Amino acid sequence: MWTWRSWEHLDPSSHPLTLPSDERAFWTHGNAICELDDGSFLLNMRNLSTIVRINRQTNEIDWELGPPPLAGAHGVNQLANLNLLIFDNGPFRVDQARLSPTAAPFSRVIELDPSTHEIVWSYQEPLGWQFFRPLLSNAQRLPNGNTFINEGLTGRLFEVTPRVMWSGNTCIPTSARRRRQTRYRAT
Repeated sequence: MWTWRSWEHLDPSSHPLTLPSDERAFWTHGNAICELDDGSFLLNMRNLSTIVRINRQTNEIDWELGPPPLAGAHGVNQLANLNLLIFDNGPFRVDQARLSPTAAPFSRVIELDPSTHEIVWSYQEPLGWQFFRPLLSNAQRLPNGNTFINEGLTGRLFEVTPRVMWSGNTCIPTSARRRRQTRYRAT
Protein backbone atom coordinates (compact mmCIF):
# COMPACT_ATOMS: atom_id res chain seq x y z
CA MET A 1 0.00 0.00 0.00
CA TRP A 2 1.29 3.46 -0.93
CA THR A 3 1.15 6.25 1.66
CA TRP A 4 2.25 9.86 1.72
CA ARG A 5 2.23 12.16 4.75
CA SER A 6 2.37 15.92 4.31
CA TRP A 7 4.32 16.51 7.53
CA GLU A 8 7.17 14.36 6.18
CA HIS A 9 7.56 16.58 3.10
CA LEU A 10 6.39 20.08 4.03
CA ASP A 11 7.80 22.47 6.62
CA PRO A 12 5.11 24.42 8.52
CA SER A 13 7.41 27.45 8.72
CA SER A 14 7.60 27.68 4.92
CA HIS A 15 3.99 26.56 4.40
CA PRO A 16 1.95 28.62 6.87
CA LEU A 17 -1.83 28.74 7.06
CA THR A 18 -3.12 31.43 4.69
CA LEU A 19 -6.36 32.11 6.56
CA PRO A 20 -5.68 33.25 10.13
CA SER A 21 -8.84 31.58 11.46
CA ASP A 22 -7.89 28.09 10.19
CA GLU A 23 -7.11 25.58 12.90
CA ARG A 24 -3.57 24.22 13.23
CA ALA A 25 -5.03 20.72 13.68
CA PHE A 26 -6.16 20.93 10.05
CA TRP A 27 -2.87 22.39 8.86
CA THR A 28 -3.01 21.24 5.23
CA HIS A 29 -6.71 20.35 4.85
CA GLY A 30 -6.14 18.25 1.73
CA ASN A 31 -9.46 18.44 -0.10
CA ALA A 32 -8.79 17.20 -3.63
CA ILE A 33 -6.52 14.65 -5.23
CA CYS A 34 -6.11 13.92 -8.92
CA GLU A 35 -4.17 10.93 -10.24
CA LEU A 36 -2.24 11.74 -13.40
CA ASP A 37 -1.52 9.43 -16.35
CA ASP A 38 2.05 8.82 -15.17
CA GLY A 39 0.85 7.65 -11.74
CA SER A 40 1.81 10.81 -9.88
CA PHE A 41 -0.77 12.82 -7.94
CA LEU A 42 -1.88 16.41 -7.66
CA LEU A 43 -2.90 17.22 -4.09
CA ASN A 44 -4.77 20.41 -3.25
CA MET A 45 -4.26 21.69 0.31
CA ARG A 46 -6.87 24.36 0.98
CA ASN A 47 -5.48 25.76 4.24
CA LEU A 48 -2.07 26.30 2.64
CA SER A 49 -3.55 27.59 -0.64
CA THR A 50 -1.13 25.19 -2.29
CA ILE A 51 -1.23 22.41 -4.88
CA VAL A 52 1.64 19.93 -5.08
CA ARG A 53 2.50 17.21 -7.55
CA ILE A 54 3.69 14.09 -5.75
CA ASN A 55 5.92 11.65 -7.60
CA ARG A 56 4.55 8.24 -6.68
CA GLN A 57 7.88 6.50 -7.34
CA THR A 58 10.03 8.77 -5.14
CA ASN A 59 7.34 10.10 -2.74
CA GLU A 60 8.83 13.56 -3.32
CA ILE A 61 7.12 16.78 -4.34
CA ASP A 62 8.29 17.61 -7.85
CA TRP A 63 6.06 20.64 -8.52
CA GLU A 64 4.33 23.20 -6.31
CA LEU A 65 1.96 26.11 -6.77
CA GLY A 66 1.11 28.26 -3.79
CA PRO A 67 -0.24 31.64 -2.94
CA PRO A 68 -0.51 33.67 -5.05
CA PRO A 69 -2.42 32.97 -7.26
CA LEU A 70 -4.34 30.45 -5.14
CA ALA A 71 -6.49 31.30 -2.13
CA GLY A 72 -8.23 28.44 -0.33
CA ALA A 73 -8.92 26.51 -3.53
CA HIS A 74 -11.05 23.40 -4.01
CA GLY A 75 -10.81 20.92 -6.82
CA VAL A 76 -7.93 20.45 -9.20
CA ASN A 77 -8.31 18.61 -12.49
CA GLN A 78 -5.79 18.02 -15.24
CA LEU A 79 -7.12 18.87 -18.70
CA ALA A 80 -6.33 17.11 -21.98
CA ASN A 81 -3.78 19.87 -22.79
CA LEU A 82 -2.07 19.13 -19.41
CA ASN A 83 -3.16 22.47 -17.95
CA LEU A 84 -4.92 22.48 -14.58
CA LEU A 85 -8.50 23.58 -13.93
CA ILE A 86 -8.96 24.90 -10.39
CA PHE A 87 -11.85 26.41 -8.42
CA ASP A 88 -10.06 29.22 -6.58
CA ASN A 89 -12.38 30.07 -3.66
CA GLY A 90 -10.55 33.25 -2.60
CA PRO A 91 -11.37 33.66 1.11
CA PHE A 92 -8.01 35.27 1.97
CA ARG A 93 -5.81 36.37 -0.92
CA VAL A 94 -2.22 37.20 -0.06
CA ASP A 95 -2.11 39.27 -3.27
CA GLN A 96 -5.41 41.13 -2.67
CA ALA A 97 -3.64 44.49 -2.35
CA ARG A 98 -2.07 44.08 -5.79
CA LEU A 99 -5.25 42.78 -7.45
CA SER A 100 -7.70 45.26 -5.98
CA PRO A 101 -7.02 46.64 -2.51
CA THR A 102 -10.56 47.91 -1.89
CA ALA A 103 -12.48 45.07 -3.52
CA ALA A 104 -14.44 42.44 -1.65
CA PRO A 105 -13.20 38.84 -1.73
CA PHE A 106 -14.00 36.94 -4.91
CA SER A 107 -13.94 33.41 -6.28
CA ARG A 108 -12.90 32.38 -9.75
CA VAL A 109 -12.25 29.34 -11.88
CA ILE A 110 -8.79 29.33 -13.43
CA GLU A 111 -7.00 27.29 -16.06
CA LEU A 112 -3.31 27.31 -15.28
CA ASP A 113 -0.29 26.24 -17.32
CA PRO A 114 1.74 24.22 -14.78
CA SER A 115 5.03 24.76 -16.64
CA THR A 116 4.81 28.56 -16.35
CA HIS A 117 2.30 29.04 -13.48
CA GLU A 118 0.49 31.40 -15.87
CA ILE A 119 -3.30 31.71 -15.75
CA VAL A 120 -4.33 31.15 -19.38
CA TRP A 121 -8.12 31.32 -18.85
CA SER A 122 -10.39 32.38 -16.02
CA TYR A 123 -14.01 32.91 -15.16
CA GLN A 124 -15.16 35.38 -12.55
CA GLU A 125 -18.06 37.76 -12.23
CA PRO A 126 -17.52 41.46 -13.07
CA LEU A 127 -18.57 42.26 -9.49
CA GLY A 128 -16.47 39.75 -7.57
CA TRP A 129 -18.72 39.55 -4.53
CA GLN A 130 -21.50 38.16 -6.76
CA PHE A 131 -19.41 35.02 -7.23
CA PHE A 132 -17.76 34.56 -3.85
CA ARG A 133 -17.93 30.99 -2.57
CA PRO A 134 -15.42 30.67 0.28
CA LEU A 135 -16.06 26.94 0.77
CA LEU A 136 -16.54 23.81 -1.33
CA SER A 137 -17.20 24.12 -5.12
CA ASN A 138 -15.56 22.67 -8.22
CA ALA A 139 -15.27 23.02 -12.00
CA GLN A 140 -15.16 20.55 -14.87
CA ARG A 141 -14.11 21.17 -18.50
CA LEU A 142 -16.67 19.65 -20.85
CA PRO A 143 -15.97 17.92 -24.18
CA ASN A 144 -17.45 20.93 -26.02
CA GLY A 145 -14.86 23.23 -24.39
CA ASN A 146 -17.31 24.89 -22.01
CA THR A 147 -16.76 24.81 -18.26
CA PHE A 148 -19.30 23.36 -15.82
CA ILE A 149 -19.19 25.06 -12.40
CA ASN A 150 -20.67 23.88 -9.11
CA GLU A 151 -21.10 26.38 -6.26
CA GLY A 152 -21.01 23.91 -3.37
CA LEU A 153 -22.71 25.96 -0.65
CA THR A 154 -25.53 27.41 -2.73
CA GLY A 155 -26.21 24.38 -4.91
CA ARG A 156 -26.00 26.52 -8.06
CA LEU A 157 -24.78 24.75 -11.20
CA PHE A 158 -23.92 26.62 -14.38
CA GLU A 159 -22.04 26.32 -17.65
CA VAL A 160 -19.84 29.05 -19.10
CA THR A 161 -18.18 29.68 -22.46
CA PRO A 162 -16.95 32.16 -20.58
CA ARG A 163 -20.43 33.71 -20.91
CA VAL A 164 -23.01 31.95 -18.73
CA MET A 165 -24.89 29.52 -21.02
CA TRP A 166 -27.36 28.26 -18.43
CA SER A 167 -27.76 28.25 -14.68
CA GLY A 168 -29.84 26.18 -12.29
CA ASN A 169 -30.18 25.35 -8.63
CA THR A 170 -30.18 21.82 -7.28
CA CYS A 171 -32.57 22.64 -4.41
CA ILE A 172 -30.55 20.28 -2.23
CA PRO A 173 -30.73 20.98 1.52
CA THR A 174 -27.60 22.66 2.86
CA SER A 175 -26.69 19.62 4.95
CA ALA A 176 -26.54 17.42 1.83
CA ARG A 177 -24.66 19.70 -0.55
CA ARG A 178 -21.48 18.50 -2.20
CA ARG A 179 -18.35 20.08 -3.55
CA ARG A 180 -18.40 18.03 -6.74
CA GLN A 181 -21.08 17.47 -9.35
CA THR A 182 -20.82 15.82 -12.74
CA ARG A 183 -22.76 16.99 -15.78
CA TYR A 184 -24.46 14.27 -17.83
CA ARG A 185 -26.11 15.04 -21.15
CA ALA A 186 -29.57 13.57 -21.62
CA THR A 187 -30.25 12.02 -25.01
